[in-house]
Amino acid sequence: MPQSRSLKPTIKVDLKDIAKLNSSTAEQRQDIDAINETDSSFKKSLGGAIYNGDDDILPIVTDKNLKLIFGYKVSTGKLIGTGIGEDQIKEFLSSEKFANFNGASGIYPLLVDSALNVLLGYDSHSQRIFGAGIESSSNPDAISTPIIEKAKNHIIAYGQSLSVGAQGEPAQSTTQPYSNLTFQGGPRAYDGSSFSWSPLKPLVEDNATAPDGLTNRGETICSGLANYATTLRAMDGKATDSHVILASSAGYGGAPIADLEKGTSWYNNTFLEHINQAHTIDTDHAVHCIAWLQGENDGSLSTPFETYLSKLNQLITDINVDAASITGQSSPVFMLTYQTCTRSAQWRQIQLAQLQAAKTNPLIFLVSPLYFLPHNADEVHLTATGYKWLGGYFGRAYKTLLDGKRPKWLNPLSATRRGSVIRVRFDVPASPMVLDTTNLGAATDHGFAVEDSGGLVSLDTVEIDGQDVMITLAESTSGAVVVRYAMDYLGSGLAINNAGSGNLRDSATETILVDSVERDLYNWAPHFELDVIDIGE
Repeated sequence: MPQSRSLKPTIKVDLKDIAKLNSSTAEQRQDIDAINETDSSFKKSLGGAIYNGDDDILPIVTDKNLKLIFGYKVSTGKLIGTGIGEDQIKEFLSSEKFANFNGASGIYPLLVDSALNVLLGYDSHSQRIFGAGIESSSNPDAISTPIIEKAKNHIIAYGQSLSVGAQGEPAQSTTQPYSNLTFQGGPRAYDGSSFSWSPLKPLVEDNATAPDGLTNRGETICSGLANYATTLRAMDGKATDSHVILASSAGYGGAPIADLEKGTSWYNNTFLEHINQAHTIDTDHAVHCIAWLQGENDGSLSTPFETYLSKLNQLITDINVDAASITGQSSPVFMLTYQTCTRSAQWRQIQLAQLQAAKTNPLIFLVSPLYFLPHNADEVHLTATGYKWLGGYFGRAYKTLLDGKRPKWLNPLSATRRGSVIRVRFDVPASPMVLDTTNLGAATDHGFAVEDSGGLVSLDTVEIDGQDVMITLAESTSGAVVVRYAMDYLGSGLAINNAGSGNLRDSATETILVDSVERDLYNWAPHFELDVIDIGE
């Protein structure tokens, strides 16, 4: 059966343009009223859903006499049409008779071309119309192409040792509370001596030797991710078995990004095999997300910013091509990435490249930094509690993608200065921002540092003012000025290898139960550096 594919935008459509139809002239409205009164046969045969200039109705399709064929009623938030009610719309548009689009839960195509590309559709999750060019004007937070749900919805953790749960022993998630799955050999698909794929089994964690040959592997992010995403969907009223997640981990301990890219032995023979084997087991399967946990090795190798950024962007491009080739899927593979913490005070280029990728690539989203999470005694890896807690961040981001929206983080936007005051502005997911020294050890100046041509500049105060962090300088500056966060100072009581941290977070209300404790899922500010722009009217 052919599958629907998304059409690249060719025509810019703005719902405001549709709404302009409501401003018909008096003469046009009189003509429409006359049509409504005289064309009783049309009313009787098509249900009388005739557009009469009602400001509450946005017409989508009309006939030449401006009679409504299909439209959207603003007050009810529902689609309307001639002779069909909401149930009939859903039944018809989600059936195999219409664009073969029945695999996408909650997505109803309205208009397609001859190749079954969706030109116009309705997303019941976000209650918005989407289509060629509509997303950017009607909903800037919408992802470019909705996820098309399958019987097996695959998420693959990929990267180096943190992606396979290094030092996460003993594993915590040893029972499956929902219907989520993994391979027979566990998330790493390995029974300690060889790969073990089929049959799929309930998603639980283990401490088995990994395919990279190391034995200190335990809890991965897989269970925390999949189960927390299911929890959030249940809170929305969705059945816990309505979206089955297949979670696995294909990482390679100690690997730089150059050893994980397309064409390498590990990518070709291990990463792609996770996709091949899953699709062999059940062809009603697609890969929706790569959870990227990597960068520590590139920090030790001093990989340049431009090199890492280019390779990361190319990796998600290659994964999309290869996943579509194997599964036939038309929806994209997104990348959810953490921001590595190790060596952030020594070689900050990797952290900056990961942040830049999330800011500029529509397929990549930053999930969280790591400095606030419990680290293992080796000062690089997380504890089992840390991995499951981090999985909650990935799970929240994945659920946001399922809702058709872009995951958000506490995103630094700009740094401007008037006189001695620098304001760093943020896109704040959940206000207010907080300088938190209760849940995390205090760092010097809460992790903020300002540098000019002569070196670090003394700061007087660091305060919150709405969506800005307001930094008052204690001395004058010379030359170009930059402001950094979580790259110069490590908070008291923290032990992370060559790392910086800070105390800035938002007030997100979600929590995840880890080790019998409710853990907050605050959005902590990422490691960043911004050029300071002097302003003054």
